[in-house]
Amino acid sequence: MNPIHLILPAVFAMIGMQLSAAIPDGTFPWYTLQAEDGTTNAKVIGPSRKAGTFASECVGRRGVKLNRTEDYVEFTVPAQTNAIVIRYAIPDAPGGGGIECTLSLYVDGKHRRDLSLTSRHAWLYGRESEPVNDPAALKFPGGTSFHFFDETRALVGEIPAGAKIRLQKDSEDTALFYIIDLIELEQVPPPLPQPAGSLSVHDFGAIGDGIQDDTEAFQRALTQAETTGKTLYLPPGEFRTSRGFRVRSVMIQGAGMWYSTILNRRSDLTVRSPGIGFGVLGTSVLRDFSIFGDGTCRKDEEFALWGTWGNGSLVENLWIEKTQVGLWSGRDNEPVSENLTVRNCRFRNVFADAVNLCAGTRNAVVENCHARGTGDDAFAIWSAPHGLGPCTGNVYRNCMAEAPWRARCFAIFGGVDNRIENCLGRDTLTDSGLNLSSQFDAWPFGGTTVVKNLLLERCGGWFWGNRPYGGIFFQAAKRDISGTILLEDVTVRDSSAAGISISNGESRLQNIILRNVQFDGVGDFGIDVFPQAVGEILLENCSFELKGGAPLRQRSPQTFQIQNRK
Repeated sequence: MNPIHLILPAVFAMIGMQLSAAIPDGTFPWYTLQAEDGTTNAKVIGPSRKAGTFASECVGRRGVKLNRTEDYVEFTVPAQTNAIVIRYAIPDAPGGGGIECTLSLYVDGKHRRDLSLTSRHAWLYGRESEPVNDPAALKFPGGTSFHFFDETRALVGEIPAGAKIRLQKDSEDTALFYIIDLIELEQVPPPLPQPAGSLSVHDFGAIGDGIQDDTEAFQRALTQAETTGKTLYLPPGEFRTSRGFRVRSVMIQGAGMWYSTILNRRSDLTVRSPGIGFGVLGTSVLRDFSIFGDGTCRKDEEFALWGTWGNGSLVENLWIEKTQVGLWSGRDNEPVSENLTVRNCRFRNVFADAVNLCAGTRNAVVENCHARGTGDDAFAIWSAPHGLGPCTGNVYRNCMAEAPWRARCFAIFGGVDNRIENCLGRDTLTDSGLNLSSQFDAWPFGGTTVVKNLLLERCGGWFWGNRPYGGIFFQAAKRDISGTILLEDVTVRDSSAAGISISNGESRLQNIILRNVQFDGVGDFGIDVFPQAVGEILLENCSFELKGGAPLRQRSPQTFQIQNRK
């Protein structure tokens, strides 16, 4: 008798069981207020999970649409604040390339300021595999539009707790519509002063007005900082650069991520960017500044941070947007990155991964980081085949990933003894919340890969020709899953397709244990086993609460087994 028929009554009967764990998430210095929970005279959109709709890309799958003059959405300020982030969507230009407009900000009924918005970096069209910022791509079979949202940030002066903040479409606000997903309110401290004995980019001719090209001044400053071993200070300002920089070992200190910004602004969006940010080839420290690229699709802007990183590098309090990748650790056939720490960073609207620990990276810690609106995996570990060894001993902890419009919140592709701990992922558009796989020719899994105390909300979807992806996705692609994979104290809530998808592959899934995993309101199926899947998984103290779908779709009854242990 096939073992799967023995375990179904037991495993799906444990719906009411309480699974205990600490609440996963990071500790972030802002309050998030969802537009649909505010007071509004405008239209609330959603919920929807259909790709190509605005609501499907909202955090929580709902938002507010301001259509008419004097449409507004209003929020009560929970604590003293002086800064705001708005996640929004406005129309594209008819031929792509975006529009510029304003939106009015009121505090307690008085106009505080006009906020500048753009759709220059939003709106993609065409095929799933390679969308572009050109509406003409809609002519391709299966073409659609997506990646509607961008964010703006502003220091807006002191606003007391209990005040009313209103976003309103006034007559001077010329966009046809404004979709408001959420706002974030934050009390930003004053700028950090220049450290004693440090160099400043101002000393080398950088202006920081967002207009003049400061590239050569930056290069002179970086060369001197590396030669002398002194810290390089980025004072408050917007430093426009027209390429990226390679550094061996450097210490860069900004005045704060709200104050010191390196940005790229192309004069011609049809010409690929020559780059932005830093290639780091040795032990370095980067703190307290922002990098804002000028990407409009995946391949027209470079990585913000990449390199081999030496041993013991620190990346702290950075804010990265609109680049291809936020931070990439490791390079093919080069010395591996060791003991890298990335903490308290924000990655927003990058066109691929927020962070990828790759090519043999060892003992990296990525903690208390936030990613939203990524165009590939938010937080990934990929033991790429041309690395000098598998990625080993790395950990993501206390991180949050929201609203990837392609790929996953968290992913591990091969490697040894890697971990995801105390993290939260939500609202994937097309893919799983968590992917554990031997895809992309990854080195084999070894040791014990652990995912512990992870919460996934509204994850899963349909991608690559309407293929279903559950909240959790397993695949043995070109290699057997040889090491142990343990998922413990995990909650999958309100997934779109299935609780778990077991994909077919060329190899065998094995040594996979789900312990104290709760599936709360799963979609079409509790477990969806694809045709030609091979192997087995073990469920220990797991529960499934269904939304009316079947508990199991078993399409490989002779080759894949599900076992249950109480």
